[in-house]
Amino acid sequence: MHVPYALGASAMLLVYAITTYVGAGVKSEIFSVAAWALPSILLLLCILFLGEQKKGISLLWENPFLVWVGNISFEFFLIHQLTIRYVEYVTKKLQLAVPDTLLYLGALGVALGCATAVHRYRRRRIARVREKLSV
Repeated sequence: MHVPYALGASAMLLVYAITTYVGAGVKSEIFSVAAWALPSILLLLCILFLGEQKKGISLLWENPFLVWVGNISFEFFLIHQLTIRYVEYVTKKLQLAVPDTLLYLGALGVALGCATAVHRYRRRRIARVREKLSV
């Protein structure tokens, strides 16, 4: 029996969502690990299998927005907490009444901008070092 790729991926995401939802309230260490690890492994295997098919989800990875997010992910990881704390500090210091959702969306925008700038700087710096080493 042949299962369409989209149906298989949807089933995997559903299993992942259900087990993580059920596992969130359980205090058992073993169930906790099984509820997170097993679906995660299955999801990764599904993504790897579908990635080889050059259909469906593999086309998603070629999306320019997702490529950009992937490129800046390390810099975003390093910067996001600093920018969140800084935006919180500035709004408290200026005594601005900003809803939390708007505050964190602003911090997200600042973090994405800073991560992009750091990524571009780091790429140029690495290129210069490689150029010097190759001469």
